[in-house]
Amino acid sequence: MEQPLDVPELVARDGFTLRPWRLSDLPLVLEASEDDYIPLITTVPSPCSDAAGVAFIE
Repeated sequence: MEQPLDVPELVARDGFTLRPWRLSDLPLVLEASEDDYIPLITTVPSPCSDAAGVAFIE
């Protein structure tokens, strides 16, 4: 079985924190998948079902 990546949270300036995706981010992933440009330049799946979004996040 493949082990998940341990992705750290990184605190940036001005109160920004870079963090791994969470399942609570699913609505954002689904919204991003409907954009014309985001799936072209990222690994966000398109079209994206709930199951595909969860797989992307995990």
